[in-house]
Amino acid sequence: LGPDSLPTQNIGQLLSVYVDTAADKNQNTIYIGSNSSGIWKTTNGGQNWHNVTDPSLIPLLGITSITGDPTNGDIIYASTGFTFLNRGLTGGVGAIKSTDGGVTWSQILSWTPNYNKSVFQILIDPIETKRIYALEDSALMRSNDGGGNWQAIFICPPVPTINGYPGETRMLRNVVMKPGDNNTLYVVSDSKYPDGSSNRQAV
Repeated sequence: LGPDSLPTQNIGQLLSVYVDTAADKNQNTIYIGSNSSGIWKTTNGGQNWHNVTDPSLIPLLGITSITGDPTNGDIIYASTGFTFLNRGLTGGVGAIKSTDGGVTWSQILSWTPNYNKSVFQILIDPIETKRIYALEDSALMRSNDGGGNWQAIFICPPVPTINGYPGETRMLRNVVMKPGDNNTLYVVSDSKYPDGSSNRQAV
């Protein structure tokens, strides 16, 4: 869906989806994140879509995850960036936040794309909804004030040296919260060696 409709360019990727169950009990309000054109929104269950990030003029490269405050449908968070061959080699602008249901967006945990960093996921504490977590490359970041201030609470160690070559920095890929226990998190990283071998490794 743009900026041009060409028959040879129907190869866009959708990397994330979020269904608003806080403000829309019929679940017809849906946000999707693309690899190159920001966030799109529908309010009629997917019949029509419109881009909600373009008007904010944030230089988005891709949207890796979208999530919303479970108690307030106006508050939406998204992580930005894109990966090449599943590595964080192309940068985003950190994380973004909307407080008006996607009409306007502002940067949180922000930097310019020149930093070549990506945020792979945003997680909201369902009990303390101003407490949010973000996976910033190899760091697990936490904010206790809805994205105003951040601190790294875990840094994933690099891959050990193998065959005389230093391993690459691990990228954190997913974080989930233990059901019923908002003080316990589970984080998963990748693990890639210089010789091309790779595997998933829990940390």
